[in-house]
Amino acid sequence: MKVTNAAARLARLGDESSGIWKKARESVDTMAAVLMKYARAAGIEGEEFSLPRRYRFACWPSREWKLTRARAPLELVDNSIQLSESSKPQEYLIRFAWDIATGWLDETVQLLEEETAKLKRLTTSQVQETLKAAKV
Repeated sequence: MKVTNAAARLARLGDESSGIWKKARESVDTMAAVLMKYARAAGIEGEEFSLPRRYRFACWPSREWKLTRARAPLELVDNSIQLSESSKPQEYLIRFAWDIATGWLDETVQLLEEETAKLKRLTTSQVQETLKAAKV
């Protein structure tokens, strides 16, 4: 009886663990979709752009994407991250989850809000200059 109970507990833990990793992967996909939307709106789809904490993101019209974090020059431990549409290893998901838990998402939102405001100002000034030039 004890062996049967232990086996059932192990099976349940395995199912729970699989569900956790599935949710982690889905969360990364959701975050990537938001970053892809930003890249399209900013006209930088197909280009890699910088995010806080040495992260870089790139996406393409094919809906493929890549999120990387480079190792710092003097970092003793390799804490790099490489996530993509087709590859989300558990080791990288754990590292990424740590960054999320320590404020990376808030830093990223702030950066994107600042960049969006710059784009709006730039676009507004370009429109005004174009209108002035057309009147002359």
